[in-house]
Amino acid sequence: MLKFTPALIALALPACADTAPDMTEDTTAPALMEAEEGWVSLFDGQTLDGWTPMIRYHPLGENFGNTWRVEDGKIVVSYDQYGEDFGGRFGHLYYDTPYTAYRLRMDYRFVGEQMPGGPDWGRLNAGVLFHTQPPETIPEDQDFPISLEAQFLGEGAHAPTTGNLCTPGTSALVKGDRPEEHCTLSEYPAPPAGEWVTFELEVTPPNEDGIQTYRHYTNGEMVFEYSDAQLDEAHPWADSRALTRGHFAIQSESHPVEYRNIELLVLQEE
Repeated sequence: MLKFTPALIALALPACADTAPDMTEDTTAPALMEAEEGWVSLFDGQTLDGWTPMIRYHPLGENFGNTWRVEDGKIVVSYDQYGEDFGGRFGHLYYDTPYTAYRLRMDYRFVGEQMPGGPDWGRLNAGVLFHTQPPETIPEDQDFPISLEAQFLGEGAHAPTTGNLCTPGTSALVKGDRPEEHCTLSEYPAPPAGEWVTFELEVTPPNEDGIQTYRHYTNGEMVFEYSDAQLDEAHPWADSRALTRGHFAIQSESHPVEYRNIELLVLQEE
């Protein structure tokens, strides 16, 4: 997502916590502790069925330059048909169904070199956006959907960690505060390019006050926890400023990246 503004480089804690958690507790991703029952694959390994591309300056559904393609059972992001310059054509591959509460997991890795003309912060940068605004409400010249982002970075990117939180047009409670910085870092070191990384996102059902908690897991370790996402301002497509449901989308931000094993476990039936 957007360029990192120096912020708290620390493990994000629950919004209600007054003291640091006991780091001896088991923070293994629940997907690795529990049985596989209930998980469903969102990617058939052969087509992009169920997904819709959105690339800046192009109509929703147009896969400009064959940016999003399927190769060897992976979703591959390539810019080999972009010409000589990236041209600010940030992309998102939207899953067609919105959800409220779930666990989403996938593998990703960065490959090759950044597309010429991409922003400095776009090198070794991708992620998954969730609770996004509906894709049909996004103007063609808007760079990023209003959403929450679990940011993926590779070693040598503009910031040193991965599994970070970015908040385009939104905010969330991190250790009881709402950071003003666009991105807040985890403590998990960004892995080298070319290395497969397993990421899991957990979005809990709303509690009795309507508040959700969100957790990022990288290679089985919980690296970020936050809660109570809000829109920065009211929008006609949203019933309120509370952000508790939406689509999710994976990113293309000028560096080639590959995704595989995209799976979902629904925690609250719609």
